[in-house]
Amino acid sequence: MEIPEIYWQIVSNIYAVFSSGIVPGYFFYRFIEPFVERKQAALWTGITYAVVMPSLYFSQVVYSNFRAYASGALAAFFVMSILDYRNLAQKLILSIIFFLVRGASMGVSGFLSNFIVEFLIYYPPIASADMIWQFIVFIFMCLMRLGGSAVFLRAAFWLIQREYVNKEENLKKGELLLLLVPLLPILAGYSGWGLIADIYEADTKKAIWDVYPMYYWLRAGYDMVSFLVVFVMLIIYQQIKKRQAEERQAELLYGQVENMKRHISEVERLYGSIRSLKHDMGNHIMTLEQLYKNKEYDEAGKYAVKLQEEFQKAEWEIKSGNPVTDVILTEKKREAEEKGIAFTSEFHFPEGADVNAFDMSVILNNALANAIEAAQKARKPYISLSSCRQKNVYMIEIKNSFCGTLLFNKESNLPFTTKADRHRHGIGLASIQKIAQKYLGGIDIRQEGDVFFLNIMLLLGQKKDVS
Repeated sequence: MEIPEIYWQIVSNIYAVFSSGIVPGYFFYRFIEPFVERKQAALWTGITYAVVMPSLYFSQVVYSNFRAYASGALAAFFVMSILDYRNLAQKLILSIIFFLVRGASMGVSGFLSNFIVEFLIYYPPIASADMIWQFIVFIFMCLMRLGGSAVFLRAAFWLIQREYVNKEENLKKGELLLLLVPLLPILAGYSGWGLIADIYEADTKKAIWDVYPMYYWLRAGYDMVSFLVVFVMLIIYQQIKKRQAEERQAELLYGQVENMKRHISEVERLYGSIRSLKHDMGNHIMTLEQLYKNKEYDEAGKYAVKLQEEFQKAEWEIKSGNPVTDVILTEKKREAEEKGIAFTSEFHFPEGADVNAFDMSVILNNALANAIEAAQKARKPYISLSSCRQKNVYMIEIKNSFCGTLLFNKESNLPFTTKADRHRHGIGLASIQKIAQKYLGGIDIRQEGDVFFLNIMLLLGQKKDVS
């Protein structure tokens, strides 16, 4: 029984639409979704690819496979960049990776399906059957290719997403170059494989894989090696980023330790001043008494004012119940007021609680440094610090004026830093969060109009190791 040519063409066209557009377009959408701010940007990127590729397939213009698929990936990259213009260097790398992984998926799935189909075609019962069985084998081959490609894409992109940790972080020029160096030769290799096949077919009017079945083996091997190179490259890159993050954390810890040393030195200096005043108090009283006896009232008044100034120097403007936090809050208050920022504090160190003064200094230093930086950009700059305790629950709230809109990192749920160098900044809130988690608590960040709120909760008497 003969199968009309139109049926073969229909199946072939349906397969082309799914294999070139719908299936890879869907996985393109799922691949980039964690990397973009809005889901719609990822969705329209996948739709663009799913529409462009079948359009090129059915157009009258003849494209090589490399040019066609590169055009589809490029169109999707432009749509993704327009809808989500952040991290363009990262989007370029993601588009190239998608192009390479898609090519590898078709190569590997084509090799496996052809290997099985070749066996079926030459299997005597099928080889001697009429055309309907040949048609069924053809449909089976198309389904196998689609299924194999989908499985490969799903597994490959899952592995890449798992290893690519810093999804919200843009690439610097050096990092972009580091990733492009291994990708460009692989792209050239893909182009070369396609060029060889096209030239052979143009000269002989035969497909190279029909004459040289080894082509499928070599191409599938190249595809697998290419994917492994991409995957290993991402692992190495993420290890570099992890090491850089650890170095930044070490620098931050060093800075916090130095701050603590400075605060302790300030406490020791002030206590020394207090001891000195107490030691000399008898002499000061005798001097004032003598001045009053001699009726030198003006000199006595000046002496009393000078003595009062010395007493003020020997105490902190803010008394929080802990000498270290007294120093920190006094310093931050003076810094804020020098920058024209109103500063109020109702902070009280939790009395009798097992809270490390170093941990509290990390929280206050980082939180108030961020608040001062944000508030000084507002029209009516102010900072309000308060704390409260309900049994073993201790809450700290920092409220400050804020100009702009908070953008949150989807992975850490922390705001992006507004500083240009995100690699060197933006880890203060992460340090606060880590301290809160150490006390089985957490932090809450929100914006209400032009006011920024940072709430920190600690469970007193509860600690865990978060190192």
